[in-house]
Amino acid sequence: MSMDKRDRIQAFLEAEIKRLCAIINVPPYAVPNFEYLEGPSGCLSVGPDGTLSQGYFERGELLSERDTRDSDEFLYWVFVDATRYTAYTRARDHPFGGGPTERELAHQESLLHALHPRWAERWRCERLGGHRESQDDQPTPESPSAPVGGGIPA
Repeated sequence: MSMDKRDRIQAFLEAEIKRLCAIINVPPYAVPNFEYLEGPSGCLSVGPDGTLSQGYFERGELLSERDTRDSDEFLYWVFVDATRYTAYTRARDHPFGGGPTERELAHQESLLHALHPRWAERWRCERLGGHRESQDDQPTPESPSAPVGGGIPA
């Protein structure tokens, strides 16, 4: 894959992440990005072959990484993390209406729903049913369709 195409893919994803973060008011310091960072949103990257990756670092060491070629899957991962952090800070700052965990989970679901209803559905299924990728007999919720009109540019 050419650098030009890779740059276009990354620019598209950066713009989409910024647009979706604005919809749910993700604080600027918590907006996922393609820079090397340690923290709750992971380090995003587009590989030389177009693979989309999200890695988590602590003290400079890669703790985990997941890869896909599906932009919808990638954005789902990014926003499950972004909404988790945003919901946590809201639950911490607004301590009324149930326990902190219940408030946090309810707010995270509402944020995901605001971005894409099927993302909220999938997240709820994974949370309630325990996402078990290793078991073939477990039904996997359908991936959400793109929250934008289109997809990664060619």
